[in-house]
Amino acid sequence: MQTSPSNRKPNRSATLLKALAITLASALVPAGTASAEMKANIAIGHGPDAPTSIHAIIGLHKGYFEEEGLNVEMKKFAAGLVQLEALAAGSLDFAVPAQAPVFSLRSAGIPIVVISNVATLKEALSLVMRKDLGVKTPKDLEGKKIAMFKGSTAELMYRAILKEHGVDPKKVQSVNMKPPEQLAGLASKSIDGTVVWEPFVSRAVKEAGAEKIHTGGTSLFADTHGEKILVDWTRTILTTLEPLVEKHPETVDAVVRVFVRAQDYISDPANLDEVVRVFSEFQGQNANDNLELMPQFDFNLRLDDGYLAGMNEPLDFLVTIGRIKKRIDVLEYTYTKPLMKARPEWVSVESKSKL
Repeated sequence: MQTSPSNRKPNRSATLLKALAITLASALVPAGTASAEMKANIAIGHGPDAPTSIHAIIGLHKGYFEEEGLNVEMKKFAAGLVQLEALAAGSLDFAVPAQAPVFSLRSAGIPIVVISNVATLKEALSLVMRKDLGVKTPKDLEGKKIAMFKGSTAELMYRAILKEHGVDPKKVQSVNMKPPEQLAGLASKSIDGTVVWEPFVSRAVKEAGAEKIHTGGTSLFADTHGEKILVDWTRTILTTLEPLVEKHPETVDAVVRVFVRAQDYISDPANLDEVVRVFSEFQGQNANDNLELMPQFDFNLRLDDGYLAGMNEPLDFLVTIGRIKKRIDVLEYTYTKPLMKARPEWVSVESKSKL
């Protein structure tokens, strides 16, 4: 289902973003001409993990989408950046990525809009290294080849680890790989480590002879073992494009209502076993493994101060290191109206969106 190559060169990415921006700018509907008809057939992007897919999966299983008059096609991607490229290209109506690629594409002119938070990942991203290399200190990373999907929150975490522990990025080789290829690279020893998210972290440990060196919130280096060092601010967010909001606001409202009902169902501890079973069957994964992973995720749709801080922290970091050239206020592309209608107590930030 993925549409982009794993070793995308930066200039090609920039060219793609410019082309998408031009295409979408020409497609925008002038103010006052948009109709509010329902778009019944929609495609929703998701990843292999619960924070990007569990609400939509539960919505399908419980019939919530059907009750809203929506026919949903789920499309699976290994990374949020590829989801967003598909969204921008018109093959998706909604996407559930993490923040980093949203910042990149929005700053490049793609009219992505956030319509709710979805989940925060407490310890679900990790730097893992091959055990046979004996990496014990940050200095041991020098000379190593570490893979990540560039443009994703994994790259953000990689850069944060090096900065936090005083490692010169020029002394570490970073390579661009999709998560499934990272597992193969670890197994074949063509790479030394990777920064990636679940379920690929667990698979790297179990299947590829790797070990965790640093999670998103905890150092496992020998000299700082167990210290709480925050290097990951990952949260997943429900996104669409401004033209879809303008043309089909009722569809956007309906999708948010489904996510709200799914959130209520997921939040009930009595439903945990069923939620994990349904999610695991849909994803073709082991339910027991997923049950162990669930405490790492905080599922919530709130657009509140926590959401705003969780967006601004990584955005400011990316601007500081030069990864993002143009900083755009998060509230300018946070569209709160659908969630305000569905569950007003979950909204406490004031949108600056022109929608």
